[in-house]
Order: sequence, then C-alpha cells, then structure tokens
Amino acid sequence: MCVAVVRSANVEVEPLAVVVDAIPAIVTYIDVAQRYRVVNATFRAWFDPIFGDVIGRTVAEVGGPAAYELRRGHLERALAGETSTVEVRMPTVTGHLRWCHIDYTPDRDADGAVRGVVGLAYDITTRKRAEERLAILAEAGRALAQASDADSVHAQLAAVAVPTLADWAAVYVDTGGVLTPIEVAHGDAIAPEEAWRLARSLLASPGDVARVQEIDGGSIALAPLVARGARLGALAFGARPGSWDAADLELVDE
Repeated sequence: MCVAVVRSANVEVEPLAVVVDAIPAIVTYIDVAQRYRVVNATFRAWFDPIFGDVIGRTVAEVGGPAAYELRRGHLERALAGETSTVEVRMPTVTGHLRWCHIDYTPDRDADGAVRGVVGLAYDITTRKRAEERLAILAEAGRALAQASDADSVHAQLAAVAVPTLADWAAVYVDTGGVLTPIEVAHGDAIAPEEAWRLARSLLASPGDVARVQEIDGGSIALAPLVARGARLGALAFGARPGSWDAADLELVDE
C-alpha cells in the first residue's frame, strides 16, 4: 500500500502524528498554495531519497511538470471543495515506476472555506500489472487468431506489448544458429531506425535466450518463441535501462 503524509517541521510530535506515521500508505497535507505542509513516514521513505525534504515546496516543484500535470486538475478540484481521485505512476528509490491511487479530500475551516487538501495514496501496482497482463495476453490471442499469414503473425506479436510493457519489441528467427530480427514495433519514445538498430545490436543464438540482456541504449528481455513444441526463434522487448522490475519480467515470461 502506498500513502504519503509529511510532518511539518518544528512541530511537537502528538499522538495523531504518530498514528499517521504508522499508516503503511502515503499521507500528505497540501495548502491552498499547493505546498506540502505535512507528510508521513511512508512518504519520507518513498520520496525523500529522490526529492529531499519537501516541506514548503510546491507539488509541481517536487514531482516535476509532467507528473504535476497528471494530478493538477484533481488537486485543483479538491482545493475548490470537491473530493477527487486519480491513478498515476510515481517514481521510487530504485528508479522503477509504481502505480498509485490518490484520493484528494478538501480540509475546511470553521466557516467552511477550503484551507488545504489531505492526500492519501495507495500502491495499486499489483492490480494494474494484473490488468495489463490480461490485456496483453488477450490482445496476443486476438492477434494470433486474426493473422492470415506468417508475416502478419510476426507483426502482431511484435506490436502487442508496445508501449504498455516496452519501448520497442522485435521478433527474431533462427537463421543458421543466429537470431535475426525480422519484425520490429516501436512506440513514440523511439524512432523506427533506432528500434531496428537496437534490435540488430543483440548478438545471440537460439540457445542463448535469457531473461534480460543489457545492450547499448537499454535492456532487452528475451523470451523463446515456441510453436507446437518447436523453438522458432525469440521475442524481444526493449526498454530504457532500469525500466523493468520482477513483475514486468514475469509478464514477459507469460
């Protein structure tokens, strides 16, 4: 679970603060200027190594413009008095991105005026990964069922995991004991010629298929391509270094 709350500086620790720090989720308090005023221990463990002390800093400053734009509308609605919810990907100390469900709840003063927002964030990466897994496997099944020839199968297989799982993907066939790319798919983050260059930079034989290999410009997760018990080649998924964690690699295996 992922929740973020930060404690204000120079404030005596009270029982409520102890309780908030014990919550295994991120809890935050953001004022009307969109500055962090309180954060809990979970927030600090998650984000301090990345952003440092956030107290007094704005949400946009801490997360960066891209991450802020994903949450901006929801935060502004909460500051206008409406409870709002958003699901976004957030960075971790390891460099991986994890999905968080964030609830923004208005905090009102005695006169009913909004004076800040309480943010409660939960880690929903496991659920999101399960949804992605089902979607990719379903799409792969549809692609194979609809393909009319070998070339169509190769194209559909290469494209099925882009961009959900990978920046680019390639289908390799065994040509005289060497894996040769015959189809490449890519997302907006990479140009076609660069995707082909990366695919061709892999030097491997069918027997060398491994979990992950590092190449110039990123990482490749390589899985055997098997049909009716015969190994035909390999299916590769490429991404920037450090993009995958164990859950992603389990999906590659599937």
